[in-house]
Amino acid sequence: MEAGFEIDSLNLITLSGFLNKGRDKNRSNEFYSMESSGHIPVYTYDQAQDNYNNWGNSSIKADYQRGFKRNKKEMLTLSYQYDYMPNDVDAFSTLINKEGDSPSLGYLANHNHQFNKARGKEHTLQLDYINPFTKRHSVEGGLKYIRRNNNSHAISEMKANETEQWQPSSFQPTLEYDHLQNIMATYLGYTFNNKRWGLNSGLRMEHTWQNVGYKQGNGKDFDYKATDWVSSLSLSYKLSDHHNLRLSYNLRLRRPGINYLNPYVLINGGSIRYGNPELESEKHHRIIMTHSYFTPRFNIQSTLLYATTTAGVGEYQFLDDRDILNYTYGNIEQVKGVGMSTYIGYNPSAKTTLSMNGYLSYIDMRVNKEYRELLNNLKNTGLAGSLFGNFSQKFGDGWRLVLSAGCGRQEITLGKHPELFYTYGGYISKSFMGDKLTVALRGQAFLQPYRKASSKQIYPDFRLTQKTALL
Repeated sequence: MEAGFEIDSLNLITLSGFLNKGRDKNRSNEFYSMESSGHIPVYTYDQAQDNYNNWGNSSIKADYQRGFKRNKKEMLTLSYQYDYMPNDVDAFSTLINKEGDSPSLGYLANHNHQFNKARGKEHTLQLDYINPFTKRHSVEGGLKYIRRNNNSHAISEMKANETEQWQPSSFQPTLEYDHLQNIMATYLGYTFNNKRWGLNSGLRMEHTWQNVGYKQGNGKDFDYKATDWVSSLSLSYKLSDHHNLRLSYNLRLRRPGINYLNPYVLINGGSIRYGNPELESEKHHRIIMTHSYFTPRFNIQSTLLYATTTAGVGEYQFLDDRDILNYTYGNIEQVKGVGMSTYIGYNPSAKTTLSMNGYLSYIDMRVNKEYRELLNNLKNTGLAGSLFGNFSQKFGDGWRLVLSAGCGRQEITLGKHPELFYTYGGYISKSFMGDKLTVALRGQAFLQPYRKASSKQIYPDFRLTQKTALL
């Protein structure tokens, strides 16, 4: 939804928003087998699962824009935005055909039920000012306040057989958790442009304070405060009207969301998974060189990237003193990486479009100092990349055909060694009423009865191989 009201030539009010809400059900039948380091069977069992998920991401935003008579490009903007992100999980699992014995089976009953009601709410208030005071020089600045409120209320139940009543789980019966985060930021920027050269610089200060509280369940309330300075600088050169070069540096902050912070323990097969409410923001230093060439029929854009971070948020696994496999998150990663990406587009005619995009990267990952003993100096290096192609053809009477295909390998993590994947799909569409109504038939991987996926994780004290077939 978008709406606007122009009060006069200098004052404008706009309202926009979107609603995205979904429900899905996932049924699976899985087989688990645990072996010792000498490949001696420890235990096996089958598990049937029914998972119900409610999820969404909805937003509404209001803007007031003020212009100035002395300079039509001078602008003052006041904005407010509200975001709402529900994420509910209702999971049932049944275990059969148990063989062998292990402490990790002690928390799994024959019938298990887990419910987690999680919510994320975010308020953003922002003031921006930009003033191109000459043809070549421009300054900008602003203030921003963000208030995030994430909460989770979870229960865990179990029973020995189908006819019994559900009983609270001895592992973690209830958990009610609130995470409140406040961010205050201010920024200043300067831009210079002439016929060929361009310079863009900026400096931002962010102050964060947050509170974590547990109404029910195991957990310790705590507060956290931090101040970060974020800088950016880019230099561009125009070789011709169609040819451009750009070199830039920026520092990016990435804050973990509710899925990473939530300490709720989710039981899944022979393992448990939970978040870490003490996670800190990631800081990524990036140096980027971009080359672009555009014409009406042909365009190409290539990018070289170097990136590094010293406290990246990553998932890791370990076996605890009960031999239970734990999945959680921490500021565990020291990462250095280089990469290259390319996009090529070609329009042989007004109705035909061909495009290709791909990237290739090399990543070196190591464990931060405080986690090295737990993860035995774990490290990993490897290549990642993808290549995708797209073909689009318009026909008469509003018909259109689009085909796409691609393959790739995901980026590594500290323990994960991804496998090669491929995909293909397309759609046929028909437009009516002067393109006001479009009907499309879409297909993805439609030549296969099911999709296969596999992953391999290698750690110093264990190895995990997972193969999945998705209907």
